[in-house]
Amino acid sequence: MLAKDRGFFGETFGSQVKATRKDGRIKLSGICADGSEISITYPLVPGDEIVDVGLIPRTSRPIAISCHLTDRMVAVRGALCMEDLL
Repeated sequence: MLAKDRGFFGETFGSQVKATRKDGRIKLSGICADGSEISITYPLVPGDEIVDVGLIPRTSRPIAISCHLTDRMVAVRGALCMEDLL
């Protein structure tokens, strides 16, 4: 799952992708051409199925979406489309 998401982020954001771990949770982030940052924060426990998708745009308020693990890329694309970044 993380490898697939990393592939999408790599295709979309090029070298502006990073994966970090904080308090045991993995966060995959990408920087858009305009400097906005999009991220997916994965569950701490393998059985949990809720992820957090966040977009910090350069020109408006942050967007936060919590969704089922299987819908994470829909949430990422939706957040990017809301700011005309995709």
